[in-house]
Amino acid sequence: IIMQNNASFVNVFNNNIGTNISGNDSLSNGPGIAIQGPVNNIMIGNPGSPNGGNLISGNRMAGVHVWPSGAGTEPQFVSFFGNNIGLQMDKTSPLPNQGSGMIIEAGRMIQIGDGTINGRNVISGNAVDGIALNESTGTVKITGITIVGNHIGTDWSGNIPVPNMGLGGIIILSIG
Repeated sequence: IIMQNNASFVNVFNNNIGTNISGNDSLSNGPGIAIQGPVNNIMIGNPGSPNGGNLISGNRMAGVHVWPSGAGTEPQFVSFFGNNIGLQMDKTSPLPNQGSGMIIEAGRMIQIGDGTINGRNVISGNAVDGIALNESTGTVKITGITIVGNHIGTDWSGNIPVPNMGLGGIIILSIG
């Protein structure tokens, strides 16, 4: 799924992205979800529904990649709720994205999780990091990011370890 060129007010929920219909085998997409600014008001997953999230696993690159198209084009008001990033449909067995679960290179007001059960993202089993925050250049910024109530490096219950392989859970590489 690619969002760019002033996309706005887009909701994506209850999809298998990068997997077969059963959610247990890879289809080998590039990135699962690519969000390139300027875009705004994008919601990936629906916190109002127990099955409103997306399965984003088995992709050849990152599960989710957010980046600008140039200076001043940071994606704005982007949220992620209830997604399973890097596991199979059973929410326990790994089906890794071959990059990080999520890479955020730029953005304003990005929310990952909301502290509720339905809003919890599970970001586990990926071949690199769980969440990588890395401003792509000095002219774009990551501001107003909230990461709350997610399970990173575990199964959906939070009781069984399913580690991300890179440096770990949330990696802050560069934020100006």
